[in-house]
Amino acid sequence: MTLSKLLMIATVSALPLLALVVAGFSLAEGERTAARRCGAAAVALALAAFGVIALADRTPVPLTVLAAGAWATVLVLLVPTGRPQFQGQGRPSGRIDERTVMFSRAELEPGSGRAAGYYRDYPEHRAQDQQWRKLAGLMSRQAGKYEPVSFAAAAASFTTVEQLAALVERPTEPRRHEMDPGAAAAFCKGWARKLGAVSCGVTRLKPEHLYSIKGRGPAYGEPVHLDHRFAVAVTVEMDHRQLGCAPEGPTLMESAQQYLAAGAIAVQLAEAIRNLGWEAEAHIDAHYKVVCPLVARDAGLGEIGRMGLLMTPTLGPRVRLAVVTTNLPLAVDAPRRDLTMLDFCRICRKCAACCP
Repeated sequence: MTLSKLLMIATVSALPLLALVVAGFSLAEGERTAARRCGAAAVALALAAFGVIALADRTPVPLTVLAAGAWATVLVLLVPTGRPQFQGQGRPSGRIDERTVMFSRAELEPGSGRAAGYYRDYPEHRAQDQQWRKLAGLMSRQAGKYEPVSFAAAAASFTTVEQLAALVERPTEPRRHEMDPGAAAAFCKGWARKLGAVSCGVTRLKPEHLYSIKGRGPAYGEPVHLDHRFAVAVTVEMDHRQLGCAPEGPTLMESAQQYLAAGAIAVQLAEAIRNLGWEAEAHIDAHYKVVCPLVARDAGLGEIGRMGLLMTPTLGPRVRLAVVTTNLPLAVDAPRRDLTMLDFCRICRKCAACCP
């Protein structure tokens, strides 16, 4: 047998082993669909390899068998199988109580009247919250990944965000400048991108976009009312390298900094709209009246993933959000539903594996 044929046999024998290794890794990661398909590919490639070896002394049949095996692998891996199942595609069944958000619950002082009132309304959260209160909290010096420089930088960003709170709501200019809705929307999007947003969209403000009850700040426990008609959602990018450091300090730094960047865009855009004589309010970290991912989804910026974050077409969940609500008439964007992403979230489950 010639050396070239020996090399060909070695190659076709390695292919099913490679597919089997990929299937094993996929199974270990809980990616059952990928494991099944790679397992099937390993079987198909093994059969092709046996054919090549058996016919190694004849030509050109082995090459034909090898090509058939390669195409079979492509079909096994790429051809959709089964019927996609989707959950949570439609509009929410009701409004969300901001007091139930983890950041709001983290601010509850055990034994206080506020905590007693919350757990009276949501007794099912008490045991879980007691468990994680035993752990060091976000930004704590007792945190397992505490590092003074990166934690100090993150704290500086969050402190600066708090300084923006005074700009969330401000008086509106008495003289109103009338604008065409299309031109107004183009201005908001262009200005937001000029200020650093990577995407920006407009939607009509819907009841389910609003929290039902405030869970943070001086208005804690009060019903949320907002009579604005439109909402502008913006996203800013979080640096891939710094997020790749999770759970180390650089990831905390980047998260805090982009909360600040998104907030700065929102308060500046809201102020510009108010200067035109139209009511506007910015919704930024710790000062939300709206559920930003829901607004951003309806504004065409992405889908809501399994972990509850906005999944954007180009950056996935690697974004921070802010919203401006207003009565300035704006041309709205159509939601761009991506059912393939929703189906991928159904079978991936990596977020659940990494953060139970």
